[in-house]
Amino acid sequence: MRNFNVLIFFLWTSVCMAQKTFPSFLVGTWKIENKESFEKWDLLNETTLKGFSYTEKNGEILVSEYLEISKSGKKTKYFATVKGQNMGKTIAFVLTKSDSVVVFENSGHDFPQRLCIEKFPIMSSGLPFPIKTTRDLLIKCSGKRRHWLLWIRQL
Repeated sequence: MRNFNVLIFFLWTSVCMAQKTFPSFLVGTWKIENKESFEKWDLLNETTLKGFSYTEKNGEILVSEYLEISKSGKKTKYFATVKGQNMGKTIAFVLTKSDSVVVFENSGHDFPQRLCIEKFPIMSSGLPFPIKTTRDLLIKCSGKRRHWLLWIRQL
């Protein structure tokens, strides 16, 4: 019986830990498919990622969004500050799921309310481009009235 309890404890612990892992797989530069737009993420320490979205025009980098993912205690949050939106305020999203799909949510925000990052998406018909590498991600943003999909590939 004692071995059974130990086994249950380890299974329960591994399931709980797998649900809220830190998304350090985002480190690097990512290109949005079929656009000249990019996202760059750096790991500052074991609990903080900093990033930004940008385009390049005539050799100049034009930043459109500043990003941060940080873990404090048991909570992990995604912060986005988009130039020209939300009166310059940073919007926070709370990590609600983290395994093959990472989900951040903020039900009080107009759009998006939910941000899903799917690692190594499964190929299916109707997707905008074929998966050529395991470094592809599918980003899904959704709100009450609209949603969009975005494919990004690590450079």
